[in-house]
Amino acid sequence: MNTGSVEGGGLRQTAALGDGKRDAVPTAHAHSAKAPKATATQRILLKDEEGAALLGVGLRSFLAMQKEPWFPKPLQLSARLKRHSYAELLAAVERMPRHDQRAEPAQLRRARIEALKGNTGGAPKQAA
Repeated sequence: MNTGSVEGGGLRQTAALGDGKRDAVPTAHAHSAKAPKATATQRILLKDEEGAALLGVGLRSFLAMQKEPWFPKPLQLSARLKRHSYAELLAAVERMPRHDQRAEPAQLRRARIEALKGNTGGAPKQAA
């Protein structure tokens, strides 16, 4: 079976002559070659979504982390444009608390203590 190759329009079409089947393969042209888009791990400045992906958390968790004292402040590039430094985010992971250091609210602590005592917090049962 004879095969032919036709160049044109950015596609190289290889046809198996006689059966009408064609395979289209994109070809690279010097004037249309684009640099590959940088991924989040290759960028120096990251959007909130990219920072969340870098740390492996959701966007809402990432936004909540920004309020913590150990989290680096974002770079304010303009009134509506902020970015996070890739290097600072990696360094922040080292400063990130390893366990919850916040105090337990008094209500929850009291309920936990009462549960351990066996008290349910309701009115005392009367013997029949």
